[in-house]
Amino acid sequence: MEQYIGLYFDLTVIMLIVIFNRVLFRWAKYIVGAYYLGVSYVFITVKNKVDKQYDGIIPTPNEYWHKNSEWVNTISLFLYIPIILILIFIHYKLLKKAPDKKTKRSVLIRLFFSIVFFLFLSFMFDVAYGMNP
Repeated sequence: MEQYIGLYFDLTVIMLIVIFNRVLFRWAKYIVGAYYLGVSYVFITVKNKVDKQYDGIIPTPNEYWHKNSEWVNTISLFLYIPIILILIFIHYKLLKKAPDKKTKRSVLIRLFFSIVFFLFLSFMFDVAYGMNP
């Protein structure tokens, strides 16, 4: 389970954002939590199965790297596209409530850097779990 520390970090950041915002309803937070719990369970299960299938084969065949990279890229989309959409929704609601231009500008800047941060996490996830040698 140590190999999934990066995934746990990403899920922790995502869940902190979802839990501590005031825009999403409580039921939506539960749905998002269940979604990410399910996606992470499926990812870990399938990745372990692929790892076990090619364990002990030296040198590691190209089929393993191909399967592993495709799986990680697919899960990366399932992890990061929804949180980016949630961030856009949250910031849209905040933008509508903003009283002046300065506040609106700060909301847009925060949205930009939030999206860049999650794109960076997505890149690091792909590198850590699915990179071909």
